[in-house]
Amino acid sequence: MKKVSSCFVKIKRLCHRGNRLHEVGREVEDLSREVQNVDTIENILVAEVKVRSLQDKQLYLLSSGCSETEIDDITDDEWWPPEDMAAQKTLEAAAMAQQQTQSNSNVSGDKRQTRLDCQDGKLVLHAFSKSIDTRLSLQVPSEVFLELNVGGRCLGRVYIRLMSHLRRAQQFLLLCLGSLGPSYIGATFFITAHNQERETLDVRRYVLPDGSTSNKILMSDLEWGGRFAGPAKERVVMGSFYGNDTHGFGICTRGQPGGVFQCPFGEVMSGMEVVKAAVRHDPISEVVITDCGMVVPDLAS
Repeated sequence: MKKVSSCFVKIKRLCHRGNRLHEVGREVEDLSREVQNVDTIENILVAEVKVRSLQDKQLYLLSSGCSETEIDDITDDEWWPPEDMAAQKTLEAAAMAQQQTQSNSNVSGDKRQTRLDCQDGKLVLHAFSKSIDTRLSLQVPSEVFLELNVGGRCLGRVYIRLMSHLRRAQQFLLLCLGSLGPSYIGATFFITAHNQERETLDVRRYVLPDGSTSNKILMSDLEWGGRFAGPAKERVVMGSFYGNDTHGFGICTRGQPGGVFQCPFGEVMSGMEVVKAAVRHDPISEVVITDCGMVVPDLAS
């Protein structure tokens, strides 16, 4: 818990530093416009002083971050220690590389972001928006996980990237988080088209807080067919075969050339071997989802 608390404090510090750097950036833009209009020696000298002041301010922010007066609950021993700076730079470089990889991905999704900020000593998330500035932000959540278990033995985790602009994917995320009460924890599986093309590992019912199950949809106007249809290929996560008015999803384990699913809304990014191990287990009804949730999006800046 101490390490988690320390990371939380560091995130708050980064938010403050990001806000300050954003403010400095705006001051630089204003000063650039002002410098273009200088016409006297006196104005040139004033501009030079302002430039030096901004340079000093930016160097201070980049090297030391915000002061204790800016975040009441950050003490001296909670700053990044010198020995951690190299690791911090490595993590930042890795995050930039991952963001570049994600930007080149063909997996479509919601491109909005939410700004991460520290206000009144609290870490807050702003409304999702396509308008992005230079401060820290998070992508719309688009990756979830399912943990599969058989008789107390964990088969592993399946990580799924969602097309988060689709309502069907948003419903899936709600059930992974249990935000509305129902969740996938305790849900069991079926197999459709076993050992054939278009074979899928299916969940048809989710679990209610009282332990009962249901297949009722949680959101209306779920996508189905037409422009939402997509190829029937391995790794695809798609809506139930039973139509757009009942809950259900399947993970395709055997594709079909030329085949079509009525509403793909995600793709298995890792853990396909776990899915196939579940398909091989007999009886399939013994395979249970024992944990599920969301992968926290990376920070972007």
